Parts: sequence; C-alpha cells; structure tokens
Amino acid sequence: MAASAPSVPLAELLTMIITTSPSPVHPSCELIMQVIDSMDHHAPALAACRTIIVCDGCNVHAKCKYRSGMVDPAALERYHEYKRRLRRALATQPSAGLEPNSGAPLAPPAPPAPPAPPAPAPLRGPPQPLAPGLAPSSADPSVEDWACPHCGNCNWQRRRECKRCLTPREVPIPERVGGRFELLELPSRHGFGHAVRAALERVSTPLVCVVQHDRTMMRAVDLEAVARHVHASDGEVGY
Repeated sequence: MAASAPSVPLAELLTMIITTSPSPVHPSCELIMQVIDSMDHHAPALAACRTIIVCDGCNVHAKCKYRSGMVDPAALERYHEYKRRLRRALATQPSAGLEPNSGAPLAPPAPPAPPAPPAPAPLRGPPQPLAPGLAPSSADPSVEDWACPHCGNCNWQRRRECKRCLTPREVPIPERVGGRFELLELPSRHGFGHAVRAALERVSTPLVCVVQHDRTMMRAVDLEAVARHVHASDGEVGY
C-alpha cells in the first residue's frame, strides 16, 4: 500500500482534536500542557497541524460528579480560571509558524475573552412543571437541552437539529488563541462523543487525531507516516 504523496503538507491531511472538561486538578493546566508537550516531543510533525481544543460544558449541582459533567459553583469558577490560564499558555506554545492549509504567516492571537461570571447555586424547592414544548429529557431541562433560535422549541441535548423546524443547532466558532491552537468552548455539557462531533463540524481535513486532556504520548511514533498510509488506503484503513 503506497503512502500519501509527501508533497501534500501534513496540515492538509490531519487536524488534531484535544478534548477537555472539568477536573479536580483545575485551575492548573499542567496536565493538558504535558499532553501537548509529549506530542511535540514524540510526534514533532504534528506541530504543523491545526489543533482544536474542545472545552466541554458542565452542569451546576450542589455536589461535584466530574465523570457526569456535574460541578459545584466553586469548581465551575476553577474551570473558568483553568480556561483563562490555558489561553495564556497556548499563546506562548511553539508552532510551525504557518496558517493551517496555507503558506501565510500566522494571524495575531485573538484577545482573551472576558471571564465568565460564576453560575448561581442551584435553587431549592419543589419541582416546577415543564413549559409548553419543553423536551422531557431531564428533570431540569435547562441543564442539557437547547432552545431553537428560530422557533423556540426546546430539544434534547443530543439533537443536532430542531425537531420542530429542522433548523441546525448552532456550533460555536473556535477561537484562535495562538499559533496552531484554537479553543472551542461548548455552552452546555455534551460528553466526550458529542464534544468530538462538535469539533468535527469545524474540520476540513480528511483525517483527525483525537486525544484526551490526560493522555500523554509515552514513546516516539511516526504519525505522519501513519496518516499518509491511512489517507492512501482510500478507506481500506478506517482508523
């Protein structure tokens, strides 16, 4: 099986996606930066590729359950601070110095977004009846369901388009934070699979490499050769 033509830049074949979400170690961003440093050390060719870091949303509860995307107000504020620190760290991270899929110099990084206000503590009291048209996917639909901006219908979190009018769900635009890095902040909790899917909607390359924020590379691997062989297989090798 022949490899993809070396004349095609790797940045036109592959996009990196790194997923992150609330963690007990926040606001420290050391863990995810170790992942990025390990990629640069063991697979330096990836430094030429566009890298989208997806920050999943979360739900505010009285008690933290990180695996379920639930945080208390204090943990939510630590998550906001984590994202602010991550922006600053990525702005100084080395990169190949070129725009993905072009030979143009990098644009200056966008100014950091203003800090988000902490979310209020969950209200106590008897459950309230659902509003008309509200999707009954949870006892508190505001946590994960979303309202259609066109018709106002409330849809289950998993839906990518409105059930009533078929308007596609809006996907946030990744924010360039420096070098090859872009930050995609999701407004609500998606979970790993749907968070990756949200990033895929902003990807134009035929291949992606998905990494979680706590999975460092332990040894050298020629990911460029792997990517070229997968691309040259015309679908014979799926992943």
